[in-house]
Amino acid sequence: MNFKTFLKRVVNGRYNQANFQLVVLCHLTKQGQSTKEEIIKSLEVKNQDLVKQNYDFRSCPVWRVLTQHKRMITQSKKGYLLNVEPMTPSQKTQVLTFCKSILN
Repeated sequence: MNFKTFLKRVVNGRYNQANFQLVVLCHLTKQGQSTKEEIIKSLEVKNQDLVKQNYDFRSCPVWRVLTQHKRMITQSKKGYLLNVEPMTPSQKTQVLTFCKSILN
């Protein structure tokens, strides 16, 4: 998808229950293609309370929501990546700034 559509979906998303979607999007914006295990480490850092409860990030709904429903990420043999045309550094900054404003 083009950046304008992608950013609109990020900004207009519903993030009132958990921060999982934003953590995944922020991680992939910073790191590019990543394995599920790499992304899970970011989820654990931002959700220490759930780690203490032994929450299973591997099977949580965020993977299905972002790949199938919102189509904001795609899965390949090597991992996950954003479903958006290559972003400029300025565009990445826009996404990261929004994510950080909600996550912090």
